[in-house]
Amino acid sequence: DIRRDKEQFRDTLLSALVLTRLPRCTPAQYVTTFWLCKVHQARMAPATKDAKKGKTQVDPLLDLAQKLRTTNKLEVRDAVCEGQRYDFFRGKDLFRLIKEDESFLDGFPKLRASGRPIEEQTTEVLQTLLLQGYIFRTERLQKVPKPGKKLLKFPKKLETAREQRFVEDGFYAWRYKLPTHWTTYLGSALVVMFTIGCCLFPLSPHWVKLGVLYTCLFLLGLIFFVAIVRWAVYGVTWIFLGRYFWICPNLFSDDVGVLEAFVPFFDISPIPGPGEEDQGPKRENRAVVGLLVAATLYWMFQTAPDGDEMRAKAHRTHKSILEMLDLYQPNKFLDDLTNVTTPNVTEYPKREAPAEDASKDPLIEEMVQDEEEMPLPEEAEAPHPEEIKAEL
Repeated sequence: DIRRDKEQFRDTLLSALVLTRLPRCTPAQYVTTFWLCKVHQARMAPATKDAKKGKTQVDPLLDLAQKLRTTNKLEVRDAVCEGQRYDFFRGKDLFRLIKEDESFLDGFPKLRASGRPIEEQTTEVLQTLLLQGYIFRTERLQKVPKPGKKLLKFPKKLETAREQRFVEDGFYAWRYKLPTHWTTYLGSALVVMFTIGCCLFPLSPHWVKLGVLYTCLFLLGLIFFVAIVRWAVYGVTWIFLGRYFWICPNLFSDDVGVLEAFVPFFDISPIPGPGEEDQGPKRENRAVVGLLVAATLYWMFQTAPDGDEMRAKAHRTHKSILEMLDLYQPNKFLDDLTNVTTPNVTEYPKREAPAEDASKDPLIEEMVQDEEEMPLPEEAEAPHPEEIKAEL
């Protein structure tokens, strides 16, 4: 039977030699394994274009690895394996992805034309991907959960599995690295320029500082506005229709990226069909919550301050924020250089110079000079120099 089925014979030897611990093999087994890998790869490769015609040949495994690395349908996490950080995924997720989307196997026409079940084709392609070094099988470093806890869906620490064979229940780490795109260099340059700009921010012009301040305030206000609108729409839909309606349900989720946070744009609970029981909230509960919300809104409307008062407070708050950040006076530094004044100091009128006397006493003149230099109380009247001479 093995001789009649050469394909099964090659697969049997491949699984017996390649998938075992190679350090125990003899040199003849090494040569046999190398030959089997080449035969297996040639059988898996599609009919490539003729190189004499000047057409480039495409590696189907490399093309498949690039597609899998760039797709958003495969859930990928990062973990530490033997001191290095790798991106890894679950075998069942990859197997299900290729099984549902057969376009990933378009680069293997011979395999698709064999008529074998899609499960066997997927397993064979992933096994070849494993043998060629694009991925490698790993397993949990901590296989037993701690008391009172469960094993994580995606562990944080992994170790290389001893048996490098594709199984659906295993974890697989990417050894293949995507080529660096030009956007990576552009992003790195922008990060450096942004860091330098932050360091030079105190020396930036006044309009730049105001622009950064208003931009940050706008983004902060936008976040609060979107959150309030989401809750308002959810509350109105829940109270009047009894349905769960969310705008951007993944907006504040930590498990998705920036772009995935806006997908889907909205999510609503399904409406039960005829004869089906409605699993939504009861009408009594919705009525009670609606009354509470209406009473709260009425109380807020009655106790709201006057519009002119709110505008005055907003103006004072805006002015205090600018003064706190030293942005209220754009030319304050130049004004300080040209017009140096001491704030909160009472200016007294200048005293008239005393009449010159022929007989000047040096002691009296010294005492008058000291008296003029001494600060006077706010409500005290400045004594005349003639009175001081009379008292002396």
